[in-house]
Formats: sequence, structure tokens, C-alpha cells
Amino acid sequence: CGQCEGAYVIVDRYRYGCATNKDRGDAACSNRIKVARTILETKLLAGIKSELLSEKAYRLFEEEVRGILKDQHPDPRQAKQEIAKAQAEIDNIMQAIRQGIITPSTKQALEYAEAKLASAQQKLKEIQAWQPTQILPRAREIYRSLVQKLEHIQDVISAREAIKAIVGEIELQPKDGELWAEINQGGLAALSKITVVAGAGFEPTTFGL
Repeated sequence: CGQCEGAYVIVDRYRYGCATNKDRGDAACSNRIKVARTILETKLLAGIKSELLSEKAYRLFEEEVRGILKDQHPDPRQAKQEIAKAQAEIDNIMQAIRQGIITPSTKQALEYAEAKLASAQQKLKEIQAWQPTQILPRAREIYRSLVQKLEHIQDVISAREAIKAIVGEIELQPKDGELWAEINQGGLAALSKITVVAGAGFEPTTFGL
């Protein structure tokens, strides 16, 4: 609530209202304007989506994805250790063969060690060829899809905090019987002001509760 800085909450099945006014009355906050859930959620989500689909918001998403992918880059050290171990086994077996120590299991042991070496070498090759940029060509498409499905997200609390960090905090300001949605500067700064007159969805204090 832009008047008392309390939360705007669901006050009944269909509407949002100021929690301070609902719980503590006009003395604590005189903002009694209620707004239909469908109107408020549709209007605000449209504004939030517009901001999140901006180039600046996408660049923040892309930067975050690159950071995550960089942190998850596989470590080549284990593959190198496996290569060294398999090569040592092969060298030992070949040394034994040169010394005439040949048993029925020698060939099998050599083939097994060679298979481990080949597997480790392939693993190292894949790690060295791995680049985050190879995973990003569809990032814009994926991001747009996530934004468009925002209202269907399951983890609402995490989503709310993430959006707040990018877009900023939204205040609902009562003005002359109307309710205006205004942005408090956040990561992107400029959500356009949204207003709906009482008759088109925001309910004056004489209605309802």
C-alpha cells in the first residue's frame, strides 16, 4: 500500500485490499479501496511482463545464465587422473608381456585397460570442447517462454523476490477514488504507471466490505 507501506493482500475470494486497513481499520490506514483480483493481477502482470521482456532484463538473465554455466563447467582433473591411471596399467601389462609373463587373463586385462583409457580420453575431449555459449542460442526463446508463463509459476515466493530484485517494488497508491500502480526503483527502474478507474475494476469504498 502506497499510503501506509503495508502489504496489499487478498481480503476475500475476489479482491485485494490493504492489510493494515483490513486488520486495524481506518485509524491505521484510510486506504479502503479494494480491487478485483482478476483486474489487478492482469494489469500488473502485463506491466511486469513488459519490463521483463525488455532488452535490459534479458541481458541480466543471460548474464546470470552464463555465470551459472561457468560455475558448472566440468573439472578436467578427474579425467586426466583416469587417463594417467589407465595408461599406467597398460604400461605395466606391456612390461609384463615383454618379460614373457603371459597368462590367460593378460589379454583381457590389456583390453580392459585400453577401454578405460579410451573412455577417459573421450571424457576429457568433451570437457575441453564444452563451452557455455553452445547452450545459449535458445536462451532468448527460453526466457520469453518463462516470462509469458509467469502467472503459472509454482514457487510464488521465490518468483516474487526475483521479480522484485529486477523490476522493483510496486506500490498501489489511492488517488481520487482510483488506485495507481507505481514502481519504486529497482533493478530496471521504469514500470509505467497503471491506473484503472473504479468503474472499470477498482472498487470504491462504498462497494463491498
